[in-house]
Amino acid sequence: KLFEMEVAFKEPPPAVRRAQIAMSELMMGEVLGAGQFGEVRAATHRGTPVAVKTLHERHNKSAKRAEAFRDEMQLLLGLRHPNIVQLIGGCWSIESGELCLVLELCTRGSLEELLGDSAVPLGWVNELLPLATGIARGMAYLHTQRPPIMHRDLKPDNVLIDDEYVAKGAPRPACPCPLAPVPRRQQGSPCRSDPPCRCVVAPAAGRW
Repeated sequence: KLFEMEVAFKEPPPAVRRAQIAMSELMMGEVLGAGQFGEVRAATHRGTPVAVKTLHERHNKSAKRAEAFRDEMQLLLGLRHPNIVQLIGGCWSIESGELCLVLELCTRGSLEELLGDSAVPLGWVNELLPLATGIARGMAYLHTQRPPIMHRDLKPDNVLIDDEYVAKGAPRPACPCPLAPVPRRQQGSPCRSDPPCRCVVAPAAGRW
């Protein structure tokens, strides 16, 4: 299994190679979320607060999983938008099979948590409308890529909020295929991950 992973990372794309981060550079903190496939922890990278998305070890070592991680890194590195969570880099270890994505940390948590917090007053004009507009702008950015990119699981729990109450679309911490280019023939089809998850490829309204 480790040999299969080594093959996947023998010659990673240049952008992925430049974005590699050593695990020793991360100071891990509290768990922010967890699911069937992995967990997300707060961490610090060279003094910068970050979020680290780690795949559970039992899912890591196959060539298919390593290739999916490599391809997700390459995809996320090419995305730049104020309403999309920014990928900072990634960690992988051929010896241990560990795979991690290092992402921008959104300190106010998820939109679901924000909406459920009665201590935070949210007015329609000053708070809710800008949040909704930000989400729409982020998804419009993904949908207008070539080829279009589908988030596959847009919901309040997968929208993160930063210090300035800016909404950002986030990769799913529990799914191995959160963002993916989707050919026209697959619109509306089930996810093809292995093992399968329950996400659905939803076509962007008005684009096909």
